[in-house]
Amino acid sequence: MSFSRSTADYAGSVGSAMGAAFGLMLMRFTDGKGPGAVAFYPLLALPVLLVVGLTSIPSASLLLVLCVLGGTLVAGGHFGILSIASVFYPTAIRASGGGWATSVAKLGAVAGPTIGGTVLAAGIPAVRTYALLAVCPAVLALCALGIARVVRRTSQPHPAAQTVPDAANLIAPES
Repeated sequence: MSFSRSTADYAGSVGSAMGAAFGLMLMRFTDGKGPGAVAFYPLLALPVLLVVGLTSIPSASLLLVLCVLGGTLVAGGHFGILSIASVFYPTAIRASGGGWATSVAKLGAVAGPTIGGTVLAAGIPAVRTYALLAVCPAVLALCALGIARVVRRTSQPHPAAQTVPDAANLIAPES
């Protein structure tokens, strides 16, 4: 099964645009649900990418839909991970932390196509690369869940702090 270059270009563009829209929707949920919500799209992308990469899809249109869906969910997860910078970085270094996060993402944007080209040059069929691509959302989901755990742990007061009596209760009332 093959697609023309224009169909592949169109599918990639639609997946990226939908990923941006899905990412904006995800950011709304991270406000209320916290960083753990970022893991939602990557966890959905994982089985989609594995199905595309490891099974034989009977229909070209179904394959195209699954490829666009997988790309949309990966891009949405990327937007989501950038949206939690305000939760993870303290105010004093938030801009610097966001800049570093974006810089690391740019390094991935350069390394990704290079690695992809190497994999394709090795003779692996293009559709099978989706199974390899499934590693990325799995790592993203684990990172998002790890960040959620760290944020949850650091935002809760230490148990010892709850046993210290309030200073107002230490003063004996006047009789």
